[in-house]
Amino acid sequence: MLGREAHFIRETDPPLPNTRDNQSHQNLGSKMVGTLKKPTNGEDLPLNWFTLKAMMRATSNFALKNCVGQGQNGIVYHGRLPDGTSIAIKKFKPNSADPEKSVLTELKVQQAISQLSHPDVRLLLGVSFDPKDPFIVYEYLPRGSLRQHLQGKKGDHLLNDAYARLNVAIDVANALCQLHYNSRFPIYHRDVKSSNVLVDADHRAKLADMGIAVVVKSDADLNVDVPLGAFGYKCPVYEESGRLDDKSDVYSFGVVLMELATCLTAWDPKRPVTLLANVVMDRLQRGVAGNLIKPGKVAGGGLLMKAVLLLAARCCSLELPSRPRMDEVANGLMAMLDTDFEKMEEECFSQRR
Repeated sequence: MLGREAHFIRETDPPLPNTRDNQSHQNLGSKMVGTLKKPTNGEDLPLNWFTLKAMMRATSNFALKNCVGQGQNGIVYHGRLPDGTSIAIKKFKPNSADPEKSVLTELKVQQAISQLSHPDVRLLLGVSFDPKDPFIVYEYLPRGSLRQHLQGKKGDHLLNDAYARLNVAIDVANALCQLHYNSRFPIYHRDVKSSNVLVDADHRAKLADMGIAVVVKSDADLNVDVPLGAFGYKCPVYEESGRLDDKSDVYSFGVVLMELATCLTAWDPKRPVTLLANVVMDRLQRGVAGNLIKPGKVAGGGLLMKAVLLLAARCCSLELPSRPRMDEVANGLMAMLDTDFEKMEEECFSQRR
């Protein structure tokens, strides 16, 4: 197990250097059709205008073979630029509600975090405001989503290695800490879920899809007309009150931690109790959560995932004051890297003999 440094920092700390960014995306200027401007001060954003024609060419006319995923509002395609650079293109579905608003939201978030180049947040490379087909262009991550990995659709590395799952959790926690504490204004993601956690070639994770994120410039930004979010991940307090909080993301992340610990889905209509959060909380209260844990094949994995599950339960408390802040969650995960779960597991077995 390799040690690592935390990426999360407070507003008063200097930005950390980008250690995992794909340098090929530094050279997209030659493909730039236009430069996006910040509405506040007129500085250039490192984003590109892409034409619909160029994206059709990159995806072989949005061929089905290039479809790599889809969500409620859009379909994501793998594309390739003339120089060979791989990109991911989110093309909105015809029935999508206000796709231009989603594009603008992504840009708003990009403006708020433009001083950061954080390795755990997926890069937004460019956009198109084509009247018929607005779309967003991202960096391409070749190994799909965390959800696909936990379902065994992208190999079994994460299923077998509990410590690799812990690293994924730390990556996502770091990304959320950057959004909450180290952007120009606090940013609340609102759509933290395993399908929005993308995995790179080294099985490290990046947080994606800022389409419904909220940049909090004033208290008024915390009151939402419609509490958007994914079923099974959405904070019940936020859903009932319509009042956003930094701990709304903590709840959603807690569900992702439950998925990582159990390799079960956040919602399954075939289960007697459909929501994973309810399943875990019930089992923990009855003291029978152990059989939910997916330990993997690495020594100490069972105790490690039990620790992750207990932290997840704190994140999913229905009482906001009882939930940890996102930086506290990240610190808790980092502490697990320094814990010798293999030795603890051996001691447990020896005591049973």
